[in-house]
Amino acid sequence: PGFLAAVGGFLAANWFHTPPFATLSVNQPEALVDLVVFVLVAVVVSVVVEVGARDRARVEHNRLAIAREAARAAQLAETDRVRSALLTAVSHDLRTPIAAIKAAASGLRQEDVDWEPAQQAELLAAIEDGADGLAHLVDDLLALSRIQAGALSVYPTSVSVDEVVTSVLARW
Repeated sequence: PGFLAAVGGFLAANWFHTPPFATLSVNQPEALVDLVVFVLVAVVVSVVVEVGARDRARVEHNRLAIAREAARAAQLAETDRVRSALLTAVSHDLRTPIAAIKAAASGLRQEDVDWEPAQQAELLAAIEDGADGLAHLVDDLLALSRIQAGALSVYPTSVSVDEVVTSVLARW
């Protein structure tokens, strides 16, 4: 387009501004030099504008790519933060029943203590409750991993706070 505009400008300048007017002939050599310089300048300007436009497009493309990468990095950082928080919560929730199981089992294994049958039953019940709690946590973690993998569908429903609190308290 720039070259065609330069040639069109050359012809128009020759037709309207170079004697003899209204013809495409040139009688003066310096007028011909002027017209050739005009065409060269027009072509150079066209090339510079085209290179600038391509550079601008490349910079814009790179800016968008950098913005996408920054958004991806922010998303990964947020995912990492959530995973760390989840890991902290899960490790705490796993340690509680393990500690109860360990304490009850250690107590039962003490040879210097004579446990009455009611006390033994209580310690065994604590071990069972801790094992049930661990099983429930493991089931929840497996369900969460299936949800993330897309193998399990989730259908949110409304649940009252009383039901949730009662359920949690019943487990512990």
